Amino acid sequence: MNRTQECGPPVSSKNNGTLGASGSHAPQRTVLFVDDEPDMLLARRLMFEFMGYSVFTTESGKEALQLLRVNVVDAVVVDYVMPEMDGEETARRIRKIRPDLPIILSSGCLAVPQRVLDTVNASVHKGARQEMLFETLEQQLALPTARGAHDLAVQLGSTVAA
Repeated sequence: MNRTQECGPPVSSKNNGTLGASGSHAPQRTVLFVDDEPDMLLARRLMFEFMGYSVFTTESGKEALQLLRVNVVDAVVVDYVMPEMDGEETARRIRKIRPDLPIILSSGCLAVPQRVLDTVNASVHKGARQEMLFETLEQQLALPTARGAHDLAVQLGSTVAA
């Protein structure tokens, strides 16, 4: 299937560094990338770690849900076309457990159904410059609901870990 044209319905890594690319000590944010393409996950992990993010990656929606249940994550970037559980279903299930978590759809599809776009906070074409994804993620994390969700997740994480 040609992923850039046909988009009908249908290994974790974490950086523990504290300094961003600019050397600042801003609060570190954690992003989860969900994509069935390992090369895409690697490229995004390297870029976002360089920009100061802590990063989780996974090749499946099912594993993404497991990671979200046991880790503090500030945002999710999800592909649309994936085997077993597509990006739409992954986003819908994420909404059930973390309703305020920013979700960004990143797909190579030329067209995505409106119902999918209604489920996510933003969408960035997979072929766009990485900077566009970075800017979109920064915008989503700057929203008051994202900041509140982060604080709550940290509190819950420390409660669960205790």
